[in-house]
Amino acid sequence: MYGHRDYIIWLFWVGGSELAAFLACLWARSRGGRSEQIYAGIMGSGWILSAVVQSGNHGPNIAFVLLDVATLIGFLLLSLYDRRLWIAFAAACQINEVVTVFVGKAIHLNGYAYVTMLGIWAGWAQILCLLIGMIQYERRLKRLRPVPSSAGISPPGSAPPHS
Repeated sequence: MYGHRDYIIWLFWVGGSELAAFLACLWARSRGGRSEQIYAGIMGSGWILSAVVQSGNHGPNIAFVLLDVATLIGFLLLSLYDRRLWIAFAAACQINEVVTVFVGKAIHLNGYAYVTMLGIWAGWAQILCLLIGMIQYERRLKRLRPVPSSAGISPPGSAPPHS
């Protein structure tokens, strides 16, 4: 039976990552650029569908594996479309996740190790990639916004305003 400590770890690992993924996807869908929105759509769909297709023993079934591979293809295509480093890193994380699924099945990986690796590559690392992408997008927007000029005040070295 699992102890109190295990439940706290599980609550952070699963519940915390699901909440973080939901909030990151919501932020990206509402305020992100095209690539951030597409990524959030792929990631959010993958998270929702993985809960639907997951087998009863929480091991990967064929639908789960196909979903992971489809998510990987989506990230790779997005990486080809928009060559930002955070998207390439997200695709690399998904490659690691797919490899973890195959290796976990092939060598009957310990449950804790398997869930930890999936949580890192398909969970927290991909959330971090999206957050980095959104921060970079917000910074780009901030740099592109025109600076409002103060009425009647000229920048140094320019002619005074006409009256």
